[in-house]
Amino acid sequence: MALNRWTPWGFSDHAEEIAPGIVSYSTPGHGGYHLSEEREAQMHPALRKTEATYCPLGWYEEDCEAALVGLAFRHLPCFEKFGGIAEGMVRSVYPEKYAAWKS
Repeated sequence: MALNRWTPWGFSDHAEEIAPGIVSYSTPGHGGYHLSEEREAQMHPALRKTEATYCPLGWYEEDCEAALVGLAFRHLPCFEKFGGIAEGMVRSVYPEKYAAWKS
């Protein structure tokens, strides 16, 4: 996956592909993840973004939306240590998504 300099939070000062199709970006003020179309398709439908609330579709900001990515890919080494945190965050911030994911 090609690394961008542009992100929804400004120009990146660090970008790293942490797993195929998942890039972690940081800027001086914010950051998050960008998923390839293939990775987006691998997410449980309940965890996918359906509207561009804080940033465009395919981009997940670090404060809350990143938990959706962490929960969806908790089996990957880059997210293993955050699985429980991600699940708790999704449960409290996105209760409808969490309930749909659990069912």
